[in-house]
Parts: sequence; structure tokens; C-alpha cells
Amino acid sequence: MVQSLTEIAQLALVHCGVSKPIQNVLTERSLEAQACRAVGNTARQTTLRAVPWLFAKKFITPALVSGPNPPATIEWLYSYQAPSDMLHMIRFISTRLNNDTRQSRIPYTITDSPSGLLIYTNWPDNFPNFPVTIEYTYDNQDLPRWPSDFVLAMSYYIAYLIAPVITAGDPYQLQQKLMGLFTQAVTRASDTNANEEQRPQEPQSEFVRARDGYGFGVGMGQQWAPIVDGFEVE
Repeated sequence: MVQSLTEIAQLALVHCGVSKPIQNVLTERSLEAQACRAVGNTARQTTLRAVPWLFAKKFITPALVSGPNPPATIEWLYSYQAPSDMLHMIRFISTRLNNDTRQSRIPYTITDSPSGLLIYTNWPDNFPNFPVTIEYTYDNQDLPRWPSDFVLAMSYYIAYLIAPVITAGDPYQLQQKLMGLFTQAVTRASDTNANEEQRPQEPQSEFVRARDGYGFGVGMGQQWAPIVDGFEVE
């Protein structure tokens, strides 16, 4: 695991073809250190938003701001306060919990307001006793928890942002190459991230579930069976 921001900055500079060492990215006054320092927060948050990282995931009950009587807006019954550390909203937890179908996913939208970001939704209109819970990516700044694939992706993004400064205008179009490397790193990290989480098997299509019996939110009900009366097999 990475030990310091200086290590990440040094890795970003290597991507730019700079071998000059940085002693401390937080205090050093060199051009390279100042450039890395200027883009560090943006690079971290952009990389965190790119993948639903397991190390940066939270589940909370958001604070209700308004609704349902009167409704929050013409379109939405409820508004909830988005957490202050939220970078990417993943979903509302539905009655299917971690095995959503297309029909069970909870619609929502996010809008800015004087009090911060608000999450608008109609959930839980038909399930008043179901706990309202959201899953989201938060701004995890605890370096020892950052996995190596996140560090690599973030270093590529830092390098992408600082390339014009470090290379005096990017005459060799290094930025374009770095963005491609960042995209590749994010894709590989996304696959690894998904393989580290084993969700239940995806539910059958709505047609199969309707045939097999469709119960309250979980696809249970009376099983389908053919009625053989009146048929003869020759």
C-alpha cells in the first residue's frame, strides 16, 4: 500500500518522463511538486468517481428534508440531504436489497440547493416501514486503505493534468497518451473491484419470474404448471 502522497506524485512524474525526485510534495517549492499539489484533490476525487470502489463505499440513512405532504417537487415526493462526503451516488437500497432487477431499481435525481446537494425520489411511497438507505462512494482520504490499482489510476490522472506544465506545453501530445492509460487502469481496476464482491445470482427476466409466480418484491409466489386436462399424447 502507498505510504504517502509524495510516492504518488513521484509515480505521476515518472509517467511524464521526469526522474527528478521529490522529497515532500506537500512542502517542496519545485515546479514539479507545486504542479502535483495543485491537482491532487481533483485527481483523487475524479478517480474515486470513476469506479464504485469497495474501499470507499458507505451505506447510510440520509436525512429527510421534505415530503411527502406536501411533496418535495411536482415530480418527486421526497427530498433527502446528500452526505457531505458523497462523491458518487450509487443507488437506493430497494426491497430486493442487493439483487435488484430493472423494475426494482429506485429512480432518483440529484440537484443543488442553498443547503447543499439534495437527492429527490419517490421512495419509499409504497413501503413506509422500509428503512431508507443509500449506497454511495465517499471521499476516502485514508492513504493506507488505498489499493494499488487505485493509486496507479490516480497517478495517471495527476500526470495527465500536469503534463502541459511539466513538458512546457505538451509538444508530444503526452496528455492524450496519459488519458488512455488512465482509462485502461480504471477499466482493469473496475474488473478487479467487481471480482472482489460476490453478489447473489442475477434474477431471471420479468417474463420468467411472471411465469414462476411474482410475489411481494422478491419474485416468490405460486409456481406455474401446465394444465394437462383435455390433452392426449399420441
